[in-house]
Amino acid sequence: MTKREILYKSSNIEDLFRFYDSFNVSKEVVLWMKNRPEARIRFYIFNGSEKVCVIIPTANHNSIYAKAAKKIYKGFTIVFVESNGPYFNFARSVNRGVEYALKKYKFNWIIISNDDIYKIDDISVLEKELDIANKRSTDVLFREKDQTKEGNYVYVAKINRILLLIVRLITKGFSSEYYRYVEKFNLKFFVYDKSNKFKFYIFNIISKKKIKLYEEGAFWVLSYNFIKKNKGIIFDETYINGFEDHDLSYRVNTKYEYNFIKFNLGFYSGKSLGTGKIRILKDLVNLIYFNYKFSTKVKL
Repeated sequence: MTKREILYKSSNIEDLFRFYDSFNVSKEVVLWMKNRPEARIRFYIFNGSEKVCVIIPTANHNSIYAKAAKKIYKGFTIVFVESNGPYFNFARSVNRGVEYALKKYKFNWIIISNDDIYKIDDISVLEKELDIANKRSTDVLFREKDQTKEGNYVYVAKINRILLLIVRLITKGFSSEYYRYVEKFNLKFFVYDKSNKFKFYIFNIISKKKIKLYEEGAFWVLSYNFIKKNKGIIFDETYINGFEDHDLSYRVNTKYEYNFIKFNLGFYSGKSLGTGKIRILKDLVNLIYFNYKFSTKVKL
């Protein structure tokens, strides 16, 4: 394992600061991301419906979470994509799982699901919604939120760099250091939602323009036609367990047909990858890559 990899995998904030200090420009970060080794992947398939397949990346297909997910999705074909260790990559696991599943059947729908979920609605509710959706020309389905006939969403915002500098000057400690790296890597776009009211307030102030994107971080429903159009590649594997959902969301919202379904499912947020400052810092590589990839494509 390289020195940079050791620093990146650390749970010490100072190590992560040293990691970002070791790069000069965004392109160096992206090259490091693209050249990371691949983790070993194993597949465990549980046969069910030939119309719907659920792909579930997991560290252990015998874990409490995985077993609970298996019960929730009972009746559908389920493919657990087991992978763990320092080079686990969620996007790669999903892509390999989709490839593996489609060798068996031509499913109408592929569901991408986290394993850390809990039941709210019975799976029969989802089955009925998918039957209705079969009659539409739809690439992707989002879940309705709070009966509003729209789904969960995030904002992609282009920031005002002068206002960002002011925010950095008036903040201290971790926030100040974080925004120092935002400046260093010349980041123009941020992705945020309403889950953190203070963060939402700050980004609304420093944003010049923003667009609203519907997305599903832990539960995607994708049609076979969508899979085919994308040649089986769902997520960009350069991302390291974060932002691959924002990337997919941007592509879906700007290029494809989507619709909404009524199905409630619970999520144990942050159980697999954690939360807090360490998670924010580790996710910075993904923000850097998102900006590197879309800086000339996002139209605001």
